[in-house]
Amino acid sequence: MKKKMILMSIAAILFITSCVGGALAFFSATSDQTKNNITTENLSVKLVEEGKEAEPAMDKAGTDLSFIMPGDTVEYSLAGTNDGYYDLYLRVRLTKYWVDGSSEKVTEADAGQIALLTDDNMDSNWIIWDDDEYGEEITMFYRYPLKAGESTSSLFNALQIGNIPSTEQHIYAGLTAHLQADADAIQVVGAKDAMMDEWGLDVTIGSDGRLESVEE
Repeated sequence: MKKKMILMSIAAILFITSCVGGALAFFSATSDQTKNNITTENLSVKLVEEGKEAEPAMDKAGTDLSFIMPGDTVEYSLAGTNDGYYDLYLRVRLTKYWVDGSSEKVTEADAGQIALLTDDNMDSNWIIWDDDEYGEEITMFYRYPLKAGESTSSLFNALQIGNIPSTEQHIYAGLTAHLQADADAIQVVGAKDAMMDEWGLDVTIGSDGRLESVEE
């Protein structure tokens, strides 16, 4: 009974989503016509969950999961949508962490206990960096240019709380699992140079526009 009471006190999973304030990174081509027509106001992305626009940055979204147990799975599908006028490449950075009742990050709690469940074909649609030593950060690059109004495939389909060992359950009592998603974009025109200038990344783009590789 004591074990059950401790586990039930894991408060919730809180979803936080944001886009980079409308001022999304872009590359101005040398053509005056292009330079005049393409502005940051014309580049816009949003994060969507089950067809609904996600809440703005720092707003709470999701479901009260007060009775979640270790090993339980929560269905939650997140995708990105080109909400602007120009074709773009999308990057999404996911950050997982635990906080206490005062919204303070708890460093002893393992972010790796917050798992994102994906489809088997994820690699065909996304380039995924998930080698953060603390298991907190995942960076995802959508491989295909997004036209205005188009959406990506899901970044993930569900979240799962790990099977927390009994010797560590006291660490997670009363904590909230956070998943923060931050999205930004680069316009397709001059994308290779723009990704180096704005993101500091060296990318390979195929003749069909598919993003083949991303390196620091």
